[in-house]
Amino acid sequence: MSGRSLLSIIVLAAAAAALSDEVVWDYDLTSLPDGWSLDGHNSEWTFSPDGAHMQASASSPYSTAYAIIYTDAITIPAGCDSVVFHVEQDLQRYASGTGWSAALVHYRINGMIWKELYDGPYQSTNPIHCRIPVFEGNIMEVRIQGTAVAGSDIHPGSGSINWLLWDLTLTLYGDEVGLDNSTWAAIKLFQQ
Repeated sequence: MSGRSLLSIIVLAAAAAALSDEVVWDYDLTSLPDGWSLDGHNSEWTFSPDGAHMQASASSPYSTAYAIIYTDAITIPAGCDSVVFHVEQDLQRYASGTGWSAALVHYRINGMIWKELYDGPYQSTNPIHCRIPVFEGNIMEVRIQGTAVAGSDIHPGSGSINWLLWDLTLTLYGDEVGLDNSTWAAIKLFQQ
């Protein structure tokens, strides 16, 4: 066997090994992915060719507005030890007085309490890129929430948020994550 052939085989074997330790799911967020759900009060997530967008403001005393995206619950497959959540964003938040706003991403494992993954700054075009530690058999969910809250009549204030998200990627890492690249629903087969 020639050195060139041996090198080609080594490169192909290394590429196959590298691909076996990660599985990627991509969502452009131009529409709500199957199995995901929405919630909101005085605001909502909308979907367009640009991605998922929400805008909320609260200025009347005690008023609140929020919009939430919930991912479908998934069961973590064998060989997976972490999930990396990555999404592109354009975020603008404002707060005055006792009002406030928030751009939050939370996750939970096995239906337990929601844990904060991201608390956005007042302005950012940097992607959200966070790692979630998991174990085989865990059931994981993610929620994305934008909120605006006003102050009281005694302590006035206002809050607003304008948030655009696109190209959300979930990457499962582990020693031997043996699933084909496909959709989120492929993992759900492990739940049955």
